[in-house]
Amino acid sequence: MIITKGMTFPVNSGKNGLIIRGTDDIIVDAVGDIKFETLRVETPVRWGSGSSVHLGEMGGFSYFCNNSYIRNVEKIGRFVSISSDFIAGLPQHSLELITSSSYILSYSKKNWYAPFVQNDCYKDWIEANIAYYRKNERKKKGIIIGNDVWIGQGVTISDGVTIGDGAVIGTGAIVTKNVAPYSVVAGVPAREIRKRFSDDIIEQLLELRWWEYGPDILLGLNQDINIAVKELRKKIFAVKENWHPDIIEFSHENQEIYRVIENKKELLYKL
Repeated sequence: MIITKGMTFPVNSGKNGLIIRGTDDIIVDAVGDIKFETLRVETPVRWGSGSSVHLGEMGGFSYFCNNSYIRNVEKIGRFVSISSDFIAGLPQHSLELITSSSYILSYSKKNWYAPFVQNDCYKDWIEANIAYYRKNERKKKGIIIGNDVWIGQGVTISDGVTIGDGAVIGTGAIVTKNVAPYSVVAGVPAREIRKRFSDDIIEQLLELRWWEYGPDILLGLNQDINIAVKELRKKIFAVKENWHPDIIEFSHENQEIYRVIENKKELLYKL
């Protein structure tokens, strides 16, 4: 699906729930090493133009900036900030077959080299290569990005990595291993520099899970984290229910986009 600047995604309030930043199109794709039947997006979110999106879920009040390449990402949590030129889940090449070139694992008329290898001999051989690759080489796992995560410009995250709640990823980092909640990592490969807060505060924040209650739960909290956590606990105790934002749903099979309000679907676009 191609998402353009002129498209709007009104939700129950009448406001645009998915904001497109920039002028270039955005590709929402079902193609990847993990198959997603739908993409469910809580509102509001903001997407940067010129990006490619292969994603299962995205939480409200999150955004990614221009020229992001998002592939094999099972979930982006709530209140996540992703800078430009973000890369997640790059395609992998075989290390065990005769060549690492991608041409021996793809037979499609869309490939740039298709006119040179479009015949039955190539097709049978490539299908055999694909069967071997799927059987013998490591299956890919999805990427999970937690809540309240900040990812700097030009960060790359490898397949199978989980970024814990509250984590910060420094500019230009290449993340190849899981990142613990509320840790700050940077470098190539990324290594932990420090924790954002004390172990006691981190434990309390993970217990309270403030992002489940929407933006208003933070309103008026003290700037001192030790005082803020105590105030937050009182506010959450008084809340009667969790936050349930409106949803924008992309159906890859039908090439349709819906808004979902109180579990009822309304068609926005048929592409």
